[in-house]
Amino acid sequence: MDGLSQKSLIESLDVELNRRQVFRAGEGAGASGSFFFFSYDHRFIIKTLTSEEVKLLEIIIQDYVRHIQEMENQSMLARIYGLFTITTNYFVPLNVMVMQNTFQSSCKSDCVLKFDLKGSRIARNVKNFTDLETQIKISQAKSEQEFFQLMRTDKTLKDVNYLKMD
Repeated sequence: MDGLSQKSLIESLDVELNRRQVFRAGEGAGASGSFFFFSYDHRFIIKTLTSEEVKLLEIIIQDYVRHIQEMENQSMLARIYGLFTITTNYFVPLNVMVMQNTFQSSCKSDCVLKFDLKGSRIARNVKNFTDLETQIKISQAKSEQEFFQLMRTDKTLKDVNYLKMD
């Protein structure tokens, strides 16, 4: 999938090369208590999962793979490359998922809007991602090109922002 070789995956996930990334991961811990970090080369996201999230992933994984295959690997869903449980004598078993860093995609320069969708409305809104003047210009855009140029933002929007779009 995605032209990934086992060698390149192993290199991207090398423990020594990712040491700094792992220690910085706690700085970005989400509301769920899980944390994630980017591989040192920014090709992958490594995210911790709760046992409930693992169970859910196990339920939906066949449909997910079927979707990716039916879309001939052109789906906009992030690719999940693996689910692992790390066991050691130093801490309790830790579930991690290795997935594609979608911000490394080849169409990055064409990206107009980014969404972090979780399927919830609770605390899932980025307020004022455009100023009032820009919102007026957006509503009066005369072409699709003008609309997308005005909508371009560096912010990652959330579920409620997506639901509010017409």
